[in-house]
Amino acid sequence: MVFMNYYALSALLITAPISNHLLTDETTSPTYFNTEEGQNLLLGSNHRCDFWHLIQYYDTQKTYAHCSVASSVMVLNALDIEKPKEEKYRCYSLFTQDNFFTDKVKAVVDPEDVARRGMSVDEITKSLNSFDTVKAGAFYTSDLSVDKFRDLLKTTLRDKSTFIIVNYLRTAIGQTGGGHFSPVGAYNEKEDKVLILDVSRYRYAPAWVKTETLYKAMGVIEGDDSSPRGFVMVSKH
Repeated sequence: MVFMNYYALSALLITAPISNHLLTDETTSPTYFNTEEGQNLLLGSNHRCDFWHLIQYYDTQKTYAHCSVASSVMVLNALDIEKPKEEKYRCYSLFTQDNFFTDKVKAVVDPEDVARRGMSVDEITKSLNSFDTVKAGAFYTSDLSVDKFRDLLKTTLRDKSTFIIVNYLRTAIGQTGGGHFSPVGAYNEKEDKVLILDVSRYRYAPAWVKTETLYKAMGVIEGDDSSPRGFVMVSKH
């Protein structure tokens, strides 16, 4: 029954073709979830608890710059916290990319500004911390080793109450594009690969990436004025 449910999810997850013409080599090329190998990596993972809680709320970013918002909304919905009433869903409760911008979030970032340029790791962390029942912490590769990052992946992805949102440079993992946010769904320890649930679903399928490749992609800073990349750990407060 578990296997039937799992394979039924494949059609829901894969909404875009794989764009791979700029992949660098086999060591950095992502393994996409709409391949047999990609599916087997999840089946062989012992660190996939977050996947099952996130997948119900898998969202597509509403604008080109809303990856941070879509990632936040997925995590907020997956957490065991009270959700706002949403009129367009007949008053069912759900976090959306619209109601995410509460007055407290607007005190951190301007929605129109986010629509133009997105958010930094610091801004998404402060925005999430503005919710009374949420605790978020920012981490940067300059502050921890790749081995420590692996340890956090193993711990977090077996804990249904804690989630990770990564901010990485697409080209550093073998994709096209620039900086991007997405939640992490699982970790395969044997292959040392991380499953990124890409919220830009019209561009890429969920992708497995080598841990060290993702770690390096989170450490890239573009230009003198760019904020450092990294990741955000989110849990119930």
